Amino acid sequence: MSRFVATTGVPAPASLQPRQEIRTFAQDRELMELYLQGLQRFQAVDQQNPLSWFQIAGIHGRHRPYLALFEQALAKHVTDVANEYPAATKARYVAAAQRFRIPYWDWAANADLPDFISLQREVTVNSPTGSKTFPNPLYSYTFHPMYSNFDGLQEETIVRLILFVNSINKSNSFRPSQWEQWLSTIRYPSVLSASARSDTSELEGVLQNNRLTLRDRTYNLLTQYNSYGPFSNDQFPGPRANPGSFDSLESIHGSIHGLVGDRGHMGVVDYAAYDPVFWLHHAN
Repeated sequence: MSRFVATTGVPAPASLQPRQEIRTFAQDRELMELYLQGLQRFQAVDQQNPLSWFQIAGIHGRHRPYLALFEQALAKHVTDVANEYPAATKARYVAAAQRFRIPYWDWAANADLPDFISLQREVTVNSPTGSKTFPNPLYSYTFHPMYSNFDGLQEETIVRLILFVNSINKSNSFRPSQWEQWLSTIRYPSVLSASARSDTSELEGVLQNNRLTLRDRTYNLLTQYNSYGPFSNDQFPGPRANPGSFDSLESIHGSIHGLVGDRGHMGVVDYAAYDPVFWLHHAN
């Protein structure tokens, strides 16, 4: 298989399709069922395949073409599933597949993650062969085989990673070997060892506590900033700048990574894209 992949995005239907906020998206039953099944198939692709979840997540490149490639790959799986439904329901699912675009999480409107992302470990859908239950592909991604690529990172990256995670944890307990023991992506790891599990209550509590702060920060950016530079990124505005210009979309974006991942995958740049919530965050 060629290692070169053309990023074209989703083939254009007769009419343009908007991306939807995940809570609105989930109300469309056929679309949500296709999304979950498409994610399941996407995550199951051999990790050596350049169009696998593992390979695409490993890029973490420029966001617009990166999201377009992810959406392109996922849409193919969604379409494949839709075309497998029996004749009695196939038309509905094919029509839903044509509406598909990756959903986004509007954390400024509501930072609470829906339970079907943060709490639900299994999902049940009406599949082409009937009712089907499988591990929730929005809850985590399972490496196959287990991921251990610290040997491939530059020493500077490893040191920076350790210092960053230990600064969050207020300790010196983080070591790369702990990451290599985690078979699936984790949010707020309960411990830093192979037995770690996502601490969902901690995750939900932190997001609830920061809900109004995230909303206010976003509102302030949209109403008070007049220069695109300080508005968009973390550039230093200078010693005499108005303190009201010290925030940015990039800063809020980075805060979400830490608030969702803590010491888990979403909290560290090198591994964030393996967590399914990364794509909901970046599509926003």
